[in-house]
Amino acid sequence: MAGTGGGRPGICPTAPYEGARAAIEQLTEAPGFTELSVYATEDGMVMHAEPVQGSGVVVIGSKGRGGLFDAGMEDAGPAGVYVVVDVADAHHRRAVEHGVEN
Repeated sequence: MAGTGGGRPGICPTAPYEGARAAIEQLTEAPGFTELSVYATEDGMVMHAEPVQGSGVVVIGSKGRGGLFDAGMEDAGPAGVYVVVDVADAHHRRAVEHGVEN
């Protein structure tokens, strides 16, 4: 995943798609994104993909794949935000101290 060092973005839009593979192809063919990474199951379901354009990245995955992200996005809007932090435990602790709930 894109990290906070090396000029990589620490905040990325996320988009679950019914046709994630088609979305990746459209991004790479039309506006010229590059596939940084694509992780798919044997049957082709995209679990995680990172098309990049310049210094930006979009995180894409297939809807209905199961897992925490899919569950978290179930009642959300059409997109989310992926935030990369250096020390996840410290970030979580601070959020809880300020009233953030899971």
